[in-house]
Amino acid sequence: MENERFILTKEQFIELFGDFEKVENKFKKAPVITLETRKSLVKTGDKSIGFIKEAVNTLTHEKSFLPPVFDIDEFKEAYEAFLNFGEFLKRFNLIQTKLEDIYMMLGDNCYKNASEIYKHLKAANTKGKYKGLIENMANHIPKKPKKAPEPTPETPQTPK
Repeated sequence: MENERFILTKEQFIELFGDFEKVENKFKKAPVITLETRKSLVKTGDKSIGFIKEAVNTLTHEKSFLPPVFDIDEFKEAYEAFLNFGEFLKRFNLIQTKLEDIYMMLGDNCYKNASEIYKHLKAANTKGKYKGLIENMANHIPKKPKKAPEPTPETPQTPK
């Protein structure tokens, strides 16, 4: 791994999990939506976010066209929460990507070291001394996926 080792002690993980629990506890009562409901919600991309921003900007200049039952303060509060969640999600996704990358790098490193151990164990297996250990490790070696057959070049079609 480049420059820095991302190995944390159990105590450091416990500290991080404690901070993570604070976030989890904040959202314990958050609604869980079904896939069907999720599909029905507006997708918030650049255009829809721009549309919402324009509505907020409109309200700073003119409000008289809205019916009295429209709760402007509630809308602005929801908009602020929306922006805050968006920022949180960006940071969370960045952290998640980094954690996944570190996890994969650590896994790759551990797998290579385990392969080295396996190779030396097999080499030292004189008189079957380590047969059981070798078999046990071999049972956990991931199977390499079979290569798909090479596609055959299509024969050129002759004009009819």
